[in-house]
Amino acid sequence: MKKLAASLILCACAGGTDTGNPIANDTEAGGNGSGEGGLLCGESARALSLEEGTELDFSAAQVLAWAGGEHRESLLWRDESATFEPEHGRSELTLTVEPLGARFIDRAPRAASDGREEGPGIGLGEIDYLNDPCADSIAIDVRLGISTAGGALAETVDTTLHARASDALTGSVSLPLDQLSGSFEAEVTAPRNSVLRGSPKLQLNFTLSRYGNTGEFGLLTEFESVDGSAAGQGGIGQVARFPADDYCEQGGISASGAQSVRGVSPAAVLEQLSQLSPAALDGSNATLQLAFESDAQSVCVRLDGPESGTTSIDFPGRVTLTASDQSLDGELDVTLTGEASAGVLERSSASLSRFISDRASAAQELASSPVQQSFDLSNYDGAGIDFSTTVSADEALGSFTVFGLDEADCVRNPPPVEPGASSSPGCRGTDRIQLWRATWRAQP
Repeated sequence: MKKLAASLILCACAGGTDTGNPIANDTEAGGNGSGEGGLLCGESARALSLEEGTELDFSAAQVLAWAGGEHRESLLWRDESATFEPEHGRSELTLTVEPLGARFIDRAPRAASDGREEGPGIGLGEIDYLNDPCADSIAIDVRLGISTAGGALAETVDTTLHARASDALTGSVSLPLDQLSGSFEAEVTAPRNSVLRGSPKLQLNFTLSRYGNTGEFGLLTEFESVDGSAAGQGGIGQVARFPADDYCEQGGISASGAQSVRGVSPAAVLEQLSQLSPAALDGSNATLQLAFESDAQSVCVRLDGPESGTTSIDFPGRVTLTASDQSLDGELDVTLTGEASAGVLERSSASLSRFISDRASAAQELASSPVQQSFDLSNYDGAGIDFSTTVSADEALGSFTVFGLDEADCVRNPPPVEPGASSSPGCRGTDRIQLWRATWRAQP
């Protein structure tokens, strides 16, 4: 088995500082009594019966009605990020949730030293992508089962999950490798001139929801310098994720495209975007027809806190552009997005941003784009296109821009770092020069 080097130093601290995992098996362990919200949030807790109503307008029992019991998910071991045993490639993960009790967690921003409230911030204990770390939640104590089809994991741990809405639940657990009941093994080495402290841990962060589940496993290590003067924590990114075929690349939950999520669905997004046509092209008497379509089977759902808050979905689609002056005629693959608030779809958009740092490939891309104008790229290192259009109750507008790329030589040929230098020489990077642009608007 190949050894694994700790690839990311998360913290380096003076000797004597506790550098243990702040989450461990308790998602409320945020430090200084801050709870899930982190250091800027004060909180109080009170015991709940599972059926008891709360200020959040739902009970723990309502969450457990769908979250309790067994959840089966496809699992993908990320063999390219680390070497471990015994499972590889695709597998299956089973999570079981058995309730043990519940508490209501009342949070508020802490007061600053001058008496003002400090705004919400990202604290040590935050465990998910929800955007208000000081939001109230129901803490549900559970016995969590974690097992994989190949036997790498066969664990049971008591932990706390948090619900800020009746349709989503988040959790985080840390599993020391020397205490695993399953057969998972990974040999991790400390950075140079350091030694490991304790056993490496397999960290699971996850979200369960009515619409789908998502999560990932990573490896964490603690180490200290050989002379004991400093300590830190390191990690090896993602070693496994679920579901295996995850449409969401930047966070969120992969969900079926056939369902509506808090008032937003692919069908509703496509219907709102249809209000763009016909749009008037700015600076001319021409009009633009925009026809949107999608056969996406999955969407990426982002749930920002309670159901009264913001919800968005992203999914792949296509737009056909037809201008009456023949300046635009063709199709683009785009990302379609819908944003809802309090269950009402407020904004729909379509976007594409693509930049190609190769002149021949860029010329081919532009020739097949809806833009009917030809471009001479002989003085450029590549090209890019940027398409964006939005419809809401207040606006219906968009733009399509073609750029030429002027790439500094230092981008592809970085200058060598001089001996003893603390950083690399500066580089201006790549400039974008606008070659063509169209904008449009319609009555929403």
